[in-house]
Amino acid sequence: MDYSPLLNSSKEADQVEVKVDLSQDDALELFVSQLQTHSTPRCVRLFLGAERVLQVKQISSALAENNSLVKLNMYFDYMSAAGCRHLSAALKTNSTLTSLDLHFNDIGDMGAEHLAGALRVNTALTWLNLRSNSITQYGLEPLCCAVQQHPRLRSLYLGYNSVTPTSAELVGNMLAQNSTLTLLD
Repeated sequence: MDYSPLLNSSKEADQVEVKVDLSQDDALELFVSQLQTHSTPRCVRLFLGAERVLQVKQISSALAENNSLVKLNMYFDYMSAAGCRHLSAALKTNSTLTSLDLHFNDIGDMGAEHLAGALRVNTALTWLNLRSNSITQYGLEPLCCAVQQHPRLRSLYLGYNSVTPTSAELVGNMLAQNSTLTLLD
């Protein structure tokens, strides 16, 4: 994968989303190596293979120190709460990723709790999509508490999770406390 034509700092390069299929031979090792050397495109859509949690763990280790990736799309990858735990650990130290799309990953309440822990530390994220992740009020509570204090998050997608009157109240309280959130779905 030669990304060199996409690695300039032009505005157009920020809009290019490179698709990386990690089920192909050696793709994971190559992508992790490029994350470690900061030679990835700025926007990446990952397709995980069969060993999802292991792949997310390896990617997360490199992502923790990466300073070039700004947008990561991992939707429909079914990484589960275990994969989300690794990704959340990386988010605690990564300061360049501003957009993260995790919809349809089945992270559940435990994954939401892991992300809440990351959001308490990470101030770079401005856009987060957690649609259709089997999150109930138990995962939404710590997530909402973290978002209340997040200084830069502008867009949050929570649709198609388990919404109850209690979870609606949690979201209402979050909105009352957070002054940067301008889009909630």
